[in-house]
Amino acid sequence: MSKISFISFQVPFLRKRICSLASFAPLALVMLHSGCDSSSTSAGRSAEVAPDQLLVEFASPPSHTLPRVWWHWMDGNVTKEGITKDLDWMTRVGIGGIQYFDGSLETPQIVETRVPFLSDSWRTVIRHAVNEAETHNLEFTIASSPGWSETGGPWVRPEQAMKKLAWSETEIQGGQSISQLLPLPPSTSGPFQDIPGGGSEPSKVPPADLPMLYRDSRVIAYRIPTADQNREAQITSSSPLDITRLQEGGRTHFQKLEIDPEQLAWVDFGYSKPVTMRAVELVLQPGQRIGPIYPSWPRGRIEASDDGQRYWKVAELPARGAPQQTVAFPATTAQHFRLALEPRFSPFPVKAFAPPEMLITAHEIARIKFVSEARVHRFEDKAGWSTIPGLSEVQTPPADADSVVQANDVLDISDKMEADGTLRWAAPEGRWRILRMGWSLTGKQNNPASEEGTGLEVDKLNRKHVKAYMDAYLGIYEQAVGQANMGERGIRYMLNDSYEAMAANWTDDMLEEFKHRRGYSPTPWLPVLTGRIVNSAEESDRFLWDYRRTLADLIAEEHYGTISDELHARGMGRYGESHEALRAFVGDGMEVKKTADVPMGATWAMPNLPRQLPDLRESASVAHLYGQNIVAAESFTGLFPAYGFDPARLKPIADKMMANGVNRFVIHTSAHQPDDAPGPGIGLGAVGQWFTRKETWAEMARPWMEYLARSSYLLQQGRFSADIAWFYGEDDNITALYDERPPTVPKGYAFDFVNADAIRSLLFMENKNLVAPSGATYRLLAIDPNVQRITLATLRKLDALSTAGLVIAGPKPTHSPSLADDTGEFSTLTEAIWSRKGQTFLTIEAAVSSLKLEPDVKFEGEELSFVHRKLLDGDLYFIANLSDEDFDAVASFRVTEKTPEVWRADSGTVETTSYDIIDSRTNVPLTLTAHDAIFVMFRKSASATAHHMPAIKHTTLQTLTGPWQLSFPDDRGTPRTVIFDNLYSWTESESAGIRYFSGTARYSKTVSIDKISKGERLLIDLGNVANVAEVTVNGSTAGIAWKAPYQLDITELAHEGNNQIEIAVANLWPNRLIGDRQPDAKRQYAQAAYNPFDENSPLQPSGLLGPVRLLTEER
Repeated sequence: MSKISFISFQVPFLRKRICSLASFAPLALVMLHSGCDSSSTSAGRSAEVAPDQLLVEFASPPSHTLPRVWWHWMDGNVTKEGITKDLDWMTRVGIGGIQYFDGSLETPQIVETRVPFLSDSWRTVIRHAVNEAETHNLEFTIASSPGWSETGGPWVRPEQAMKKLAWSETEIQGGQSISQLLPLPPSTSGPFQDIPGGGSEPSKVPPADLPMLYRDSRVIAYRIPTADQNREAQITSSSPLDITRLQEGGRTHFQKLEIDPEQLAWVDFGYSKPVTMRAVELVLQPGQRIGPIYPSWPRGRIEASDDGQRYWKVAELPARGAPQQTVAFPATTAQHFRLALEPRFSPFPVKAFAPPEMLITAHEIARIKFVSEARVHRFEDKAGWSTIPGLSEVQTPPADADSVVQANDVLDISDKMEADGTLRWAAPEGRWRILRMGWSLTGKQNNPASEEGTGLEVDKLNRKHVKAYMDAYLGIYEQAVGQANMGERGIRYMLNDSYEAMAANWTDDMLEEFKHRRGYSPTPWLPVLTGRIVNSAEESDRFLWDYRRTLADLIAEEHYGTISDELHARGMGRYGESHEALRAFVGDGMEVKKTADVPMGATWAMPNLPRQLPDLRESASVAHLYGQNIVAAESFTGLFPAYGFDPARLKPIADKMMANGVNRFVIHTSAHQPDDAPGPGIGLGAVGQWFTRKETWAEMARPWMEYLARSSYLLQQGRFSADIAWFYGEDDNITALYDERPPTVPKGYAFDFVNADAIRSLLFMENKNLVAPSGATYRLLAIDPNVQRITLATLRKLDALSTAGLVIAGPKPTHSPSLADDTGEFSTLTEAIWSRKGQTFLTIEAAVSSLKLEPDVKFEGEELSFVHRKLLDGDLYFIANLSDEDFDAVASFRVTEKTPEVWRADSGTVETTSYDIIDSRTNVPLTLTAHDAIFVMFRKSASATAHHMPAIKHTTLQTLTGPWQLSFPDDRGTPRTVIFDNLYSWTESESAGIRYFSGTARYSKTVSIDKISKGERLLIDLGNVANVAEVTVNGSTAGIAWKAPYQLDITELAHEGNNQIEIAVANLWPNRLIGDRQPDAKRQYAQAAYNPFDENSPLQPSGLLGPVRLLTEER
């Protein structure tokens, strides 16, 4: 048994992954789909099929390659008849599966009787849906909770819900016996201490109605540093404030500080004599946000002054983070300290959603507290009360010994507190601060679910609670559809959508888990979790890195790992997203996705979202490394233009997704349509797609689905081929690190991301290559130039790999982020690794030059995107032109002795092509129009080193001018038929009914063809189409034209003499929705649960715009 196949069985979540190893075994052609059918809970497919079957299945893709859709049932608007019709249409157009959600976004009731989630009527219709899906051979998946995020519901009890650390503080004088009631820490459900919050988005339960719960964990005492002194201040401000409230230092009462657009707003703390301050605690109201995520803090700074007139800057405010921010700065002595705010918020972190920046008239302030004791800079973020990235760069300023807590002065006195909170303790001499520490709830609820499906989010750091959640949630479906309909048939998968449950930083056994995973007791360091520095700033920051690492381990294993275990025990599988963008939780996306049967990313159909690509590449890297092979993506999510998408607009996005590794599309969304009323019907509010049976081009969708399926089919063959494994470090996740910049990989080389877990537990050296059990093989490991910190465990494995011959490109790390690591051993290992000649290089360019490793693909002129799949006896390349310009040049492939073929997924055709084999490379001339994509297949042995084919020549036979007869459907506010003397947009018509028409209209014309030469192909070119067209010639369909060039082959349908040509054109819904908003509209022809248009919204070009030509094609 080979090392690859042997090791694969040692990785628990690679069990049942034999299919994904098929490209390395002679059994591959025998196994084919025997153990890898879409009904299997293993998402891995036979990585390659026999050559003849490859052609057959490319023409007619099997079910495991077909796109899936999200199927939202909105707020109980469900009927059995609508379910059947939805699934009939999906099957008709080539959809392979549905992923069911219970949702609610202020959806109006349009059915006579709602079907509430969890009701008997819901159990009846969900059973009907599962049975119908099985009848239609549609893979059925359920979301991991009602709503889309994350794992919550009304069956989650408060003690099982997401938790945060809470504490109270009491100062005592030692040298005496203490008998004192310690204040109860806040039991508020919310994001931090007594700040309220939580609930669902949009809120179903006001924060005040969320459960109040607190449980004790530890009582810690520490000797107060001598520098910690209370200072009375006189507070003044640029506009009136309730100074008494501000002096109380609360977090929940916000006051408005008015702002003059021409000046800074300020709150000044003046002292009778100079004082030394080291930090300030702030609670300010954040500004622009999307629901609860990505809030922006006001722009501002901390300033100091000796005279109250001339101020200097001490520190900048963070752009975003936890609800409270502790801003630490070097010890500063002055008589005045102030908070100064600009009339604007920090830049919005998600550009595509960013509202226009505008000046504001007031900021809201609850807490400003300057402190003399040294504090950990932004400890709230570092301890997991927020999920923002980049914290390794947020370093705490060095602190003097008299301003920090000493670890040997930290005592665990939990046994000195009685059940009622009374502390009885013989305290040693000195001033002591008592921390009563425990947990309360974050209050976060699943969303956006129907009222009946809304409840608390489960604790994601505790296997016991997650298992209880899964037992209850899956039990609901088992009761509804029966256990026989969960697993191999019926409900086959569960989906974890992107994480939007916000931060949590505690669980029942948090401290025990920390000690087990990090190897040292956290007790002496617990004051750090309240912002105090223990021993030194550096040590405290390193402890907080360990704390976040523990949170990351727990969410990956206790939450996502447990979910996978529970599903596998029932014969089900898991689709798994994670961050999607930036940083949604404290944790690593690859570790979260590795236990998914189908790792999954997300892509929005919007501009300015470079972050979508790292998420896709992360999912693909997981599948390549861990052997799942299938890489899914939530696809084409959009906000605007509402109802404004057609296949031509979506195809460039699809090609970009495939260029980043996607080989299964899951379209967001196809909301359930309970009735047959006019469209567009029900959707997911403002979020699209609106890809349902009521879409205007719904019955013309099949060729678009076939393009996605054929492309996915080929991209599931063999295994991904890359030269570079890209290690991004251990401080942040991929979607945060590469939010705005991709890895700096030289052109022509492919890469996979690898994380520390993969390095430590998965990768090994074989034949001078870095190899994974899945068969993924790399020539070198690149370390991101920004990586400065690597843990000792990872460094030890890198040393072992380097000793075995690994080539490393990247800078030498400077230190470990972990408090547990030995600095001496770290220095020894880094010196050893980075001193090995011929194996360690500063840049990738130097490494590939030393290896004499040519680029996999070279392009003349404009750079194209590519994916390389290695076959048993051949190579397959996906080539995408993602630009607006045509490409007509030579592509050079690192392949020899094989004949290239061009496989076109849009038409299902396979063509031989010209080539030259020179110097162990094959040069192939390629012609790709803007946003075109093809596959180049090398599977047949080359009988010659060159082959040149004549160019294809197109000649215009005739241009089809008017008149055209245009027919409209009945009862749509249009004339039955009209004559167009020439082609123009319907929006230019004098008829309001035509101008505002949305749907399908038919152009017809008799065309005389004088002569069709033998050996020529006859094409019809429609010119410009808005938006999709189906052509019929002499009563037979020629096909559907859905993208440029809008051409179809009509050779077999046309004849000499008169020919009847009919062109059915479907536009989009906006025009009709705008027409229904007109003041003189007498009737509503469209029915939409969401209509963002008004009477002045611009109309979209519609119809057959031409020019229409008949072309001959010859070589």
